[in-house]
Amino acid sequence: MREEIERRIDAILRILSTRQRLPGYTVLKQERVLPQLRRTLKKIEEGSYGECDDCPETIPEERLLRVPGATRCVSCQSSYEREAGSAPRT
Repeated sequence: MREEIERRIDAILRILSTRQRLPGYTVLKQERVLPQLRRTLKKIEEGSYGECDDCPETIPEERLLRVPGATRCVSCQSSYEREAGSAPRT
């Protein structure tokens, strides 16, 4: 599975490097996509890839194949999104 994840990350990096001309794309790349990929690669190097950041559960392989940068299990991600949606905006 690790090889598949690394292959997908490499593909994403190639796509990012070729699409910089789109308006706002460079900002998106710098602020969201590249930091997420760096976190994913760091977790792979540390051996913690696939562990949920918020609970002791392991993130299912199926989820990681669909979302290689996932840092939470589905349950914790759902809770995170609900909390973020209800947070007051400033």
